[in-house]
Amino acid sequence: MISPFRYLRVSSLLTVHQPWFVKVRNIDRDETSTEFKFENPNSVLVATQVGTYQIESVRDSGCPGNVLKAPHDKFTVTTIERPKARLPLSGAITVKDDIFLRKPVCEGDEDSVELAFMGQPPFTVDYERIYRPEGTLKRQIDRVQDKLTAGLSTTSVKLETLKAGLYEYRFFRLSDGLYDDPRDRNMQSPIVLQQTVNSRPSTAFLNPSKVYKYCLDSAPQEDSIIPIQLVGVC
Repeated sequence: MISPFRYLRVSSLLTVHQPWFVKVRNIDRDETSTEFKFENPNSVLVATQVGTYQIESVRDSGCPGNVLKAPHDKFTVTTIERPKARLPLSGAITVKDDIFLRKPVCEGDEDSVELAFMGQPPFTVDYERIYRPEGTLKRQIDRVQDKLTAGLSTTSVKLETLKAGLYEYRFFRLSDGLYDDPRDRNMQSPIVLQQTVNSRPSTAFLNPSKVYKYCLDSAPQEDSIIPIQLVGVC
């Protein structure tokens, strides 16, 4: 098997006098056979396309030769699929405009999501965590890059909830036990997850230094109402 955009080196055994001229055809494609010249009796054929290859003829510097009968005259090349990652939907995760939205949590609460993989373990995912503090401008952000490794088809990603604000996670690079070259573009587009972390509710008197006076058993007056400020999500 070969990976897309790569090649496979297939060994062949040749006898008698060098050089050898071998005609090979990919019988799964509408193509004519290609003749290869080999100088070594233990040569290799480079295959760059999937399909079943058949040796049609062989000759050396002096005489035509014989090709061993099936199954020795054929070999098949298949591709190995690239690894994939996905973020399973649940009651706490929805999708809007290709962005996964995780249900908001309170500041300091523990939370995590599951990533699922297809391919050959172990899997390695590179991701970026972008944090925008509560009530700040878009340009006031904090970026941290990290990676995680999973030996199984699923792994848990711990979400940051230490401070209130908007967190965005961008999973942008994936590799597995077979596709481990950093240049491999196994993820055509990143998986983007967002979560809002709400600050803890708080309360305080608006005028803590003010003294309120009114007569015993009298009806409350407008200026005797003590205002309280409440902060949180309604």
